Amino acid sequence: MSLHEVLRSPASAALLVDMATDYGMSATDALAGTKLTRPALDNLDLEVSFRDELKIIANILDALGDNPELGIEAGLRCHASSPGIWGLALMSAKTIRDAIAVGLPLATLSFCLCRLELVKDAADGSLRIVLDPSELPISVRRFALERDSTGIRTLQCDLMMTSDVPLQVTYTTSSPDDAVTQRLVEIFGVEPKFNTGENGLIISGDWLDVPLPKANENAKSLAERQAMEILRQRSARAGVSGLLRDLMFANPSTALTLEDAARALTVSSRTLRRNLALEGVSLRTLQEEVREALAEELLITDGLAVAEIAERLGYSQVSNFTQAFRRWKGVGPREYRQKMLRT
Repeated sequence: MSLHEVLRSPASAALLVDMATDYGMSATDALAGTKLTRPALDNLDLEVSFRDELKIIANILDALGDNPELGIEAGLRCHASSPGIWGLALMSAKTIRDAIAVGLPLATLSFCLCRLELVKDAADGSLRIVLDPSELPISVRRFALERDSTGIRTLQCDLMMTSDVPLQVTYTTSSPDDAVTQRLVEIFGVEPKFNTGENGLIISGDWLDVPLPKANENAKSLAERQAMEILRQRSARAGVSGLLRDLMFANPSTALTLEDAARALTVSSRTLRRNLALEGVSLRTLQEEVREALAEELLITDGLAVAEIAERLGYSQVSNFTQAFRRWKGVGPREYRQKMLRT
């Protein structure tokens, strides 16, 4: 299931906005480009789109700079009580192994931004949680890795009610400065490994089956059922946008009309228009979102000329693409490429 297909709890966005205000940024600026307000995020019945949460992160990074301290600080705020019913299901689990089995399939209800995968090591009995940020815009990937990894560590400490259990961590990113490395050592209990082939958290087999202090099988079962139902409902409401994104990613050079989209999804144009209105999006907004994500990816990873990228994304003139890119990122594509390659 794509991250974009699931609506999110407001708790994750609220944590981000509150962190931003603690760093001197106004809540209004943190929420710019969304229709959200800070008071609205206290309503646990509110559903926040993944697109809006990414916008909040982008606003924060634009205003405060892309540095490891922000991602780390955001992760340290992700306590088990924050994501609501998902956190309750984890807190009620019997062991860390049980908590992972419950929490991972429902991770889209959590604060996590990366796609998570569980890998078992038959040799030593350890479990490795792999964090994959490749579906996210390049500009927020490092933040996502830092927040998710330290956030999972925060959850582990909450579940076990101790920080004495080490959690090994590997990053594909380069080593930060000594001060940041030392802070990560204090958080994880061991020094992270950088420049590795995988972003992962390794939990020793010795700790996987230690009983958790707040284990409650009845509470866990109830919370798990409720979480699964919430996930089903949110997926159903947000599914049309996800399907349309898939269609657009498959053929970004052609602007999808409402009639073409309805035909591809085997629904009427009227039904599609109503569903999009309920999700608060439009075909044009989705097309812009897909083109922005692809432009960012192509500029950084494929080394194509700007003219080639413009053609691939369906722009008849390079100037039109450049103008659109400035609207998305605040700088032209060439300047953006130079900036990202320097980081």
